[in-house]
Amino acid sequence: MEDILKVAALAVTASLCAVVVGRQVKELGLVLALAAGVLILGGVFQAAGAVRDFLKELAQLAGLAPAVLSPVLKMVGIAVVARLSA
Repeated sequence: MEDILKVAALAVTASLCAVVVGRQVKELGLVLALAAGVLILGGVFQAAGAVRDFLKELAQLAGLAPAVLSPVLKMVGIAVVARLSA
């Protein structure tokens, strides 16, 4: 939970800084916003890697073959995206 708050605080701070700096030098504001986006995406990918490793460990403990686990995870992902977009 605190990771989400850190990401949100980083996003708000970076966007405010980008707006303030962007009034004087537009290019620098854009670079600041892009750098913040890259940092946030890096954190998201790192968290997704930890989740992936955890799911692999659970599948191994349950004795599921990767051929079974992969379609199940894809269906869950599609269901989450469909639910969020509805």
